[in-house]
Amino acid sequence: MNKIFSKAIGPLFFSLSVFFLFACKDSFDPVCDVDYTEFVPVTMTEVVTSRAGSSCLPVGTKLKPYAIGKYEVTYELYFSVRDWANDNGYNIVGAGRCGSESEDGKLPEFYGTEKRCYPASYIDWLDAVVWCNAYSEIDGREPVYYSDAAFTKVLRSSDKSVNSNPPCFKKTDAKGYRLPTSAEWEFAGRGANCNDTKTWSYIYAGSSAKEEMDDYAVWGKTSTEVVGSKKPNSIGLYDMSGNVWEMCEEKHARGGSYGVSFVGANSNPLFFSYNPFAPCYGYKDDYLGFRLAFSF
Repeated sequence: MNKIFSKAIGPLFFSLSVFFLFACKDSFDPVCDVDYTEFVPVTMTEVVTSRAGSSCLPVGTKLKPYAIGKYEVTYELYFSVRDWANDNGYNIVGAGRCGSESEDGKLPEFYGTEKRCYPASYIDWLDAVVWCNAYSEIDGREPVYYSDAAFTKVLRSSDKSVNSNPPCFKKTDAKGYRLPTSAEWEFAGRGANCNDTKTWSYIYAGSSAKEEMDDYAVWGKTSTEVVGSKKPNSIGLYDMSGNVWEMCEEKHARGGSYGVSFVGANSNPLFFSYNPFAPCYGYKDDYLGFRLAFSF
């Protein structure tokens, strides 16, 4: 497989996205011609929530301007960035899986037409944040995560073999790619408008009706599905309920996964009010992936 960049390509091309360089080649199948790197601006001004969501999003939560990924990170994108990163001074340990597929680190081409567009899975929180730094560097953005409080050393390794809990400091004014906070994730998932009582009160992304769950959520399945294959929520975000759990900055995950079965209001992971899925640090599962965010 060709690398995203050959070592001879100059710095000029670092401003191009990985997706343009790798996933949009003519040889790739049409299903992956969707721009899975697209972001949705959630708010361009500071917001203070006037209506409560879950315990992660109480009344009075302050949210600074940010955008969030329209889609979960696909396996193809994860593999591509990691491939570049580990050739350019990074050490991202988690090879990742193609959604619910059972093997780690396979070439995306191995999965044929659609599966390479499954969400990336089987990586832990530290893999994800180091990956975010690498993607930021590729796209010409300032990395967000550092190994020192003075923000002089970009976090470039997810290897915990020497230190099981290596330091990780977030530079809050950096504009690089990062994991969303749980409040950011939920605010976007609920439609980003406290005054829209209809969308704000939906109990999962897109609706409150059990009979509509199949339209919006990959749930109750034996495998993941192509990212973005269901309907989006009111601001155009796909898979906020189901497909894979999505890691947040607080080292827990939101949104449920493909294997979740319907239980009932306030007791199902697809619902926004459900307690977050906690073990993201040092934990890997094919139910667990992530979505990106960045600050304006």
